[in-house]
Amino acid sequence: MPSWLFFAAHLQPGVSHKIVFDETYYAKEAWGLLHSGYERVWQDNEKYHTNDKIAAGDLSGFMDQGAYVVHPPLGKWLIAVGEKLFGLTPFGWRFMSCVFGALLVMLTVRLARRLSRSTLVGAIAGVLLTFDGLAFTMSRIALLDIFQAVFVLAAVAALVADRDWFRWRLARHLRDAGKQDLDGAFGPAPDPQAVADYRRDHVRPGLRGEVELPVCAGGVRGGERRLGFGCPLLAGAGSDGGWAARH
Repeated sequence: MPSWLFFAAHLQPGVSHKIVFDETYYAKEAWGLLHSGYERVWQDNEKYHTNDKIAAGDLSGFMDQGAYVVHPPLGKWLIAVGEKLFGLTPFGWRFMSCVFGALLVMLTVRLARRLSRSTLVGAIAGVLLTFDGLAFTMSRIALLDIFQAVFVLAAVAALVADRDWFRWRLARHLRDAGKQDLDGAFGPAPDPQAVADYRRDHVRPGLRGEVELPVCAGGVRGGERRLGFGCPLLAGAGSDGGWAARH
């Protein structure tokens, strides 16, 4: 289904062979990020018909002056990937939206299957999303919504997977202990040495904005989990620390 959506979204590229809606901001600002590392101003569209010129391949309206930035750059950097591959064309600035639209279907199938324990239910969820008008439209235009939707759904899917992992770990603990339930006792505690080894091998020291919080495993105070702030989280709501400091 994700592959079908990926190709179906561009079966008729001539239907919208122009800049539509807020693509006038994101597609053009992504081009500035790609070439200069910052959003650049384009000539006024109403006066110079800049959007029509861009659709026709004329990029003469591209100026060196920095643009007034409203949104964080992550989503625009993703749009810029498609523009790097295919140029500042309708297919180029919409390519990554199409890719993320397919990822959204895949994540929905996986999440629905994990929640329901049914492949059929997961497939139904994927089909419904594939033919959903809003999701299909967002997969065809260069807006930030589809990127944010994927990151949010991925976060929820990761949380559900983590809860699944814990239930599996608890079930294995009960099986190995020959018990039917915890009977008021604590659940399995993490091995302190394994936690220390993981922290040494996988957690970089000095990450910006780190805090350390104790976590509990089955009620037992276990190892520590390090949380880092200032990382890119959402295409439309997160950014690097530099952007946050400047705005």
